[in-house]
Amino acid sequence: MAVIDLIYEAVGDDEAFAALPATVASLVGARSCAIFERDRNFTLRTGATSYFSEEQVDYQKIPEMAALDVWTVFGTEPHRLGRVNASDEYLDSSSFLETPYYNECFRRFGDDTVRALGGVICTDTGYLSLAVHSGLGAKQFDASHVRLIEDHIPHVFRMLDFRARFAVAKKKGDLLQRALDQMPNAVLALDATLRVRATNKRGADMLAKGSDLRLIGGRVAVMNPSRQDRFAHAVRSAVTWTGGRGDAILLPRADGQPALRVLVSPMAGPHAVALVISEDPEDQDPDMARTLRRLYGLT
Repeated sequence: MAVIDLIYEAVGDDEAFAALPATVASLVGARSCAIFERDRNFTLRTGATSYFSEEQVDYQKIPEMAALDVWTVFGTEPHRLGRVNASDEYLDSSSFLETPYYNECFRRFGDDTVRALGGVICTDTGYLSLAVHSGLGAKQFDASHVRLIEDHIPHVFRMLDFRARFAVAKKKGDLLQRALDQMPNAVLALDATLRVRATNKRGADMLAKGSDLRLIGGRVAVMNPSRQDRFAHAVRSAVTWTGGRGDAILLPRADGQPALRVLVSPMAGPHAVALVISEDPEDQDPDMARTLRRLYGLT
């Protein structure tokens, strides 16, 4: 698989993201690579590395270490920001050995990393950086190494942006799912073929139980056959008809319990689905009476 394919595989795959630094380092025969997200003060927030120990990376997250990081400061100079730069352009390896950054973040861990090649870009919240490294005694990075990193670093930064966007979307989705799971009713989102696109916990439990609605061949079916056609028509109309339609259906139950109340409604948005809300009269919220007393001042 091409390296660029591996980069984009890391968008939604944490294992691929963790393995990416070693892949990038191998492009130029480097010993290590670090892909980092930093805040506006250059403090390391998240990222992935190869070669460096977990303790070493955690140490670089200390805010005071950001002020010592001469490589990031060098890479964020206005005429270097967004470019691929070699650390030797700024500080040769002998001089780097004398810096607090080398002695605090590398030498103390038995690491002789002395050269870096990479770039930094500015974001709305801070910086994204990528750098490959070599140790004491290794040759300097040359123009061919610069070209290889230049060919790949835009894709890495784009991948990091996608990962950040997906993380925000996932957080919102998790919060919405938790809210739906708190509802006292079963909630299903169905497409025109009656396949489930989303559900809350009560909806999943109801389908698993299979006493009123169940999955047959991957599609939701009403256990009372006299209501199946009406239910299917309501879902299809909510999904496909201009303006959206639906229905309110009582589903009689064979065990003599009160009929299940089912509301089918269109759900606005880019995905064509019907929202199905099922209410079981026998499964009422035990706190509802107290809630009504508070709302209306009842005894």
